[in-house]
Amino acid sequence: MNDLDVKSIIKLHDIFSRKDWFQQLGHSQVHENFCKLLACLNTEEKELMLELCDRYDWITFNSYGKYVQKLFEGLVSSGIVPSGKIYLFPLKSKEDRTTSKSGDTLVYMLQGFIHFLQPPFNQAGIYSIIEGLDRTSNLTFTMNKDDAFFVLDDFLGTGDSLLKVLEEIKQLGKVPIEKIVVLALVAHKNALAILDKLGIKYSVALVRDKGISDHYPEPQKTDKISAMQKIELKVTTKKKFQFGYKGSEGLVTMIKTPNNTFPVFWLPYKFGNAKLEPPFPRFQINKL
Repeated sequence: MNDLDVKSIIKLHDIFSRKDWFQQLGHSQVHENFCKLLACLNTEEKELMLELCDRYDWITFNSYGKYVQKLFEGLVSSGIVPSGKIYLFPLKSKEDRTTSKSGDTLVYMLQGFIHFLQPPFNQAGIYSIIEGLDRTSNLTFTMNKDDAFFVLDDFLGTGDSLLKVLEEIKQLGKVPIEKIVVLALVAHKNALAILDKLGIKYSVALVRDKGISDHYPEPQKTDKISAMQKIELKVTTKKKFQFGYKGSEGLVTMIKTPNNTFPVFWLPYKFGNAKLEPPFPRFQINKL
């Protein structure tokens, strides 16, 4: 590992200061891990990582509230305001029935935010939580004319999971497609393109492009892609997640970093014989 040059240290400090990251819980470890990562890279690679860091979204648990508020403000501004009951469904498939997913967290948190939302969304009595598709098939509820079915998640990446769940909802035959509204704190444009194609309404607080491919013009784009390929090869990230899941090129950390994010930000790696932790580790707590 090389020593980190003063210029890179100053740039990184400036990024953390401008983005208020020094106020975040765990900032010292994130900053230290960034420094260790940058010290493994050459000048071109360091430049790219600092540029990506500058556009990176670190959305902590404490900031979820303002993003939830943006979701419902978006519904109002788009005229998506049901006058009947709202069914809340965390985005999870049948096979994830016993698994805690980010959509569950969002539904739980919403219960604490409801009274602070704009009318008519500030009425707790209009909401009902649907806990799982396997249970939904046994429920006797019927969607009325003015009801809505809100599918919630904190992050939408490729849209694969979204498509799977929407198909399962369709198979139940109880929720007309025009009643479905997808809500997500952050979404990649790929996922939103799927919803547009299906004609499904949605509200998203933050929309993001691919971190390299959709940001740089040619010939810069080719150069930046090449630099990232060299970075991933240098720190031996897993091929399965090169450029993020299915090449998503994500630049975001939520409560848990999505695997759509460039793996150099979240996947433990090696540089030579040294084992290093990434800036935003993606932890998984296993069940007994």
